[in-house]
Amino acid sequence: MPINIPGTNLSIGQATFSDLGGAVSDIFAGIGAETSATLKAQGLDIEAEGTDISAQALLLKAQGDIAEGREYTLAQTLAEQNANYTAVSTAIQSAQQEREVTMTIGSQQVAVAGGGGAESGSALALMRDSASQGALAN
Repeated sequence: MPINIPGTNLSIGQATFSDLGGAVSDIFAGIGAETSATLKAQGLDIEAEGTDISAQALLLKAQGDIAEGREYTLAQTLAEQNANYTAVSTAIQSAQQEREVTMTIGSQQVAVAGGGGAESGSALALMRDSASQGALAN
């Protein structure tokens, strides 16, 4: 049953309350949608920050990989230099050893000649042995 408001042509009935309930429902639905949108935006902000952090982590990892690559290149260079030094050192030692064998044989020849002997027999065997030892050392 409608209620009449005195002094006006208005009456409040069941439809008015129904319309009022619909309006209140729409207001709360709008508030809910706004809250949902705000929360979703905050979630996207958090996700974007996480993505930014992931990107920074990947950048740091890439920089570390570059530094590691440089260290491996340096290690390779040092290993090559070490191999070159070893080759030169080996060649020097070999030359020194050949010189020592030559000097030993020369000293033996001088000793044989100084003693009035000929390069035969034991003297020749001794020089041949010195030459063999020098060849084995090489």
